[in-house]
Amino acid sequence: MSLVEWKIHKENEYWKTKDKWFYPDKITQLYKYFKIPVYQLAQRYISNPESLPNHQIERLIHEADHDIRKLLENSLPSKNPTLLKISQKFSFKTANGLKILK
Repeated sequence: MSLVEWKIHKENEYWKTKDKWFYPDKITQLYKYFKIPVYQLAQRYISNPESLPNHQIERLIHEADHDIRKLLENSLPSKNPTLLKISQKFSFKTANGLKILK
């Protein structure tokens, strides 16, 4: 196989793989997943933490910003596992071993 043939073969493999990344039938599922704003997820979590399934809690942790963290801090106990995970995202260790929240 020549170098040109090899490059064409690799490019064809790339496009075949890339076509698998996009599934039009999954768009509805993605829309439903991201339809609820993160702020609303936080409010629902505050009112009843058991009302959110695990995937929505993980989304809340991943997408939370400083405002969401403040909202949760003002409404939940400091030992809440979700709040601790969110706070961990916004903290960093100093040279002397202390942790500081951003």
